[in-house]
Formats: sequence, C-alpha cells, structure tokens
Amino acid sequence: LKLSSVMSYQLVNAIHAHEGPIRSVCAFRNEKGQHQICTGCQADSPNAQKWLLNSSEGSPIEDIVADGNPAFHDHWVTALTSLSVDKSRSIYPQGCYITGCMDSKIRIFDLSDCLVATLVGHSKGIISFSWTCAGFLISGSWDGTARVWDLSTSQCVLTLTGHENGVHVLGLPDGIIATTSTGEAVNGKPANFRLRFWSASTGSLVSTPIEDHAGSIRSISAVSGIGGFVTSSNDGSVMLRSVDGQPIGSLLHSMQEDGSPPFILDCCELDSPSGMDTVSCGEDGSVMVWSGTDLQQSIPHPNTVWCVVGLRGTGGDFLTAGHDGVLRHFSR
Repeated sequence: LKLSSVMSYQLVNAIHAHEGPIRSVCAFRNEKGQHQICTGCQADSPNAQKWLLNSSEGSPIEDIVADGNPAFHDHWVTALTSLSVDKSRSIYPQGCYITGCMDSKIRIFDLSDCLVATLVGHSKGIISFSWTCAGFLISGSWDGTARVWDLSTSQCVLTLTGHENGVHVLGLPDGIIATTSTGEAVNGKPANFRLRFWSASTGSLVSTPIEDHAGSIRSISAVSGIGGFVTSSNDGSVMLRSVDGQPIGSLLHSMQEDGSPPFILDCCELDSPSGMDTVSCGEDGSVMVWSGTDLQQSIPHPNTVWCVVGLRGTGGDFLTAGHDGVLRHFSR
C-alpha cells in the first residue's frame, strides 16, 4: 500500500473506558457545544457510558472524562446513536442517546442517564442504527430484519424482512433505506452478502439487490463528498459507492500474515473540506485513513478495533473503540 504525503494523525488521548471490549460508539454535541461521546461494551456487566471531551485551561488537548453514571444492560451493547439538543424538535428536544442490545431491545436514555423508553419488536440482537430523512429511527438486527420506528409513539411503523442474518442500515437523503446482510451458509460456506434498497414510505424493494462483496458486510456509512456511502466487509475491503450502490472505488486493508484478508468491521466519514476522507478499522487492529481511494495513513492498534467515529467540527479528529476496552482519540 502506498501512503500519501499529508499531515499525520497522532494519538492525543486514550482512556480505559470499559472492563470489556467496546462494541459501539457514537458522538454528538451537547447544549454547551462540547463533544459528548457514548460507548457500549461487551462485558460481564455490560453498560453504556457517556463521556465528554473537556478542554483544560491552557491546554490544547481535550481530556476524555466520564459524564454521568453507567447505564447497565442485560446483554452486550452493540449499537448506539443519539439526538443532539434541539429545542425546536418536538421529540426529545433536550437530546437523548439510544442503545441497541443483544437482548433484542432498543432503549432510549435522556442525557441524565434515565431510561425513558424501550422499543420492543426485534427477536435477536441489535447491531446497527440510522435515521430516515423524515427523522424516523432505523434499526438492524441479527433477526434478519430492519425496522423503522416512530419515536413519538415508540412504535414500529415498518419492517423490512428477508435479509440473510445480521442487518446494517443507512437512511439515504432521497427517502430510501439501504440495508446490508452478513450472509448465510450455503453448502457449509458463507454466501449471499447482499446490499438492498427500500422505500422508506412503503417498505418495498426499489431495485435488484447488489452482491459484490466476497464476505459478510459489516458496516454501511454515508460519505458526503461522493453523495453516496461506503460498505465494509469480511473480504478485507471497503467499497466506495454512489447513492444507487454502484461501486466507484475499493479500499483494501493489507493481508494478514497467513495470507487472509482481515475482517473490516467499520468505516466512517471524517470531517474534511472535500467530504472524501474516511477511516476504516479491522479485526487485526489495523486502522486506515483514506482520502478517496488514496491511503493517507496506517495506524496499527494492539488488538481488534470494533468501531470508529468521526468528530464533526474538528477538521478530521476521530475515535477508535478497541477490544481492550480503550477509547482512543486521534488528531492531526
């Protein structure tokens, strides 16, 4: 892999956030404009925890400090999303964070860590969240379905069925929902890793499913600079796609020592003028920073990195969530 010549990212802070792997993370702005972070873990006592990036006087480096109490769950917390404070919004104007758990439940907490609603409908663990352009919550689950929820009633208004096991979701700006599947066993081998597009109003498929990954699809995330999105896969690749799902570029992590590709567990957009910068992470601890299809930097971690999240308004800062329970903050 050829590295581009750009200003390098540096590790500016790290905190041992959980006593088990961090399996989910989200970031948003609180009422004071600070970056609020939520992490969810896989542990004997699984919980979600809020954090603040807090600037100390005279220091350019923001500390990661705990904010509030852990929100304990009955199982691993494997998906997170949030609503920032917005006084003009009729639903949760004071903001909230939303957890997806392997017990199949979706829980909504206010920013004081009080449980305010529980959404029930999935039959297996929740692994993905997104939002429709109309503001409805989308969830993806290991039960082979995606669901659309009206948070004003805490009711499911749409169920998208027929997926092959685990489902990741993304709301697109044109009233379409994109979903991916982790595949199924065919003659003892994994197969049928599909990308689908649905109408958010009718729940109908709007096009033929796309099958171009050679392994389970592990994430899907918007990329504003291409007006489309990325998908990452167990085949070791990240696919840049137009809004209709057609591939326009492929990003490859290096092969492992045994010659097999690492599972690419997550990818997200970074705050950049071009809207083309992304970061991806793998089971082998690889973290790769990209601009379009050009590799900018490789940042090896000591073990699996489950997820990454960009921090808006920072010029490209991002967080990595490790199997070692460490939350790491990178900046350039």
